[in-house]
Amino acid sequence: MRIVVTDLTRFNNKELLCLAGLTEDGQQCIRPMRPTKPGYVTFAKCKELNVLPGTILDGDFTMPQHIEPPHVETRNFTQLKVKGRVTSEEFKAILEASSNTSIKDGLGTAQPIDKVLTQPPARSIMTLRILPTAFHVVLDNYNKIKAHLVDGDGVALRYLSISDLGFFLNVGCSDTRKVSPDEITKFIHAQDVLLIRLGLSQKHTDQHGRTGYWMQINGIYTFPEYDHIVRAY
Repeated sequence: MRIVVTDLTRFNNKELLCLAGLTEDGQQCIRPMRPTKPGYVTFAKCKELNVLPGTILDGDFTMPQHIEPPHVETRNFTQLKVKGRVTSEEFKAILEASSNTSIKDGLGTAQPIDKVLTQPPARSIMTLRILPTAFHVVLDNYNKIKAHLVDGDGVALRYLSISDLGFFLNVGCSDTRKVSPDEITKFIHAQDVLLIRLGLSQKHTDQHGRTGYWMQINGIYTFPEYDHIVRAY
């Protein structure tokens, strides 16, 4: 089966990355994981193969022995092969085929009132289509990039974590920052279409005792143009 990479996200462990992609018709999302822990692909391997959003990967994907909502996209693999890249128009079509304008419909959950879902929804990754001007990249009090957004139902969420690798390296990390949050926000607002890959963390309990699944921004894609700086290692 072939998938097109739509989510390339970072962890606190800089050596590992989480991949996810859509089938070429946009109808199925797959998160490839190795059957042995830690399961995730390595940063070094992705950089070596220049795996980026839009890269086509071919692999044999099998259902894990144990799987439960919301992370129903997980599939085991033993080997992935790079089979080229889709065009910008093809990438846009794949994302649009999977998109919803509301978080509620996309994740299969009740109307969210917060960035933390206390109950597991039907799935853990969705494509959200919103107005470009309804999205802002900001710095929080700890100098980390976050996102504010408003979905098509009028649900406003603030300070969502941005795990998108390209954005972290080139906008979020002060040591490697090439574009400021204000500059990238202005660029996004100038585009016609914004498609966001919205994902959920593993179940987590924070320091305040709040338990749930934290929403995070896995991918930020604009059309007709994209910022080449944030789509490079």
